[in-house]
Amino acid sequence: MAWTDAADKTGMTRRLASLAIAAVAWVATAWALLGAFVWGATLRCDDHCTGLGWRNTDGAWQWHAVVALGVIAFAAGTAHVVLVWRRRGYLAIGALLVAAVAVLALAGLLA
Repeated sequence: MAWTDAADKTGMTRRLASLAIAAVAWVATAWALLGAFVWGATLRCDDHCTGLGWRNTDGAWQWHAVVALGVIAFAAGTAHVVLVWRRRGYLAIGALLVAAVAVLALAGLLA
């Protein structure tokens, strides 16, 4: 009986650690979403809309891509937390990879 109690505590500790790590990833994707909305929707070319390059053009499609990548990253981060909660390991890893690719693409676009 004591052995199963220890195994239950170990399993619960692992699950809580997994959920905590997933929550950290979710917060990171929330920051990516916030940044995407700030730069992609409001700070497009606030004081230098000269039309030279996409960063200086208000109607460039890349600004819409910035917002879309932020939304994709946050949605995948949310899916990751839900999948970790539901103990769907491989799907959770896939959602985390999608979120990571979206955040990296967003960083590359804004760099």
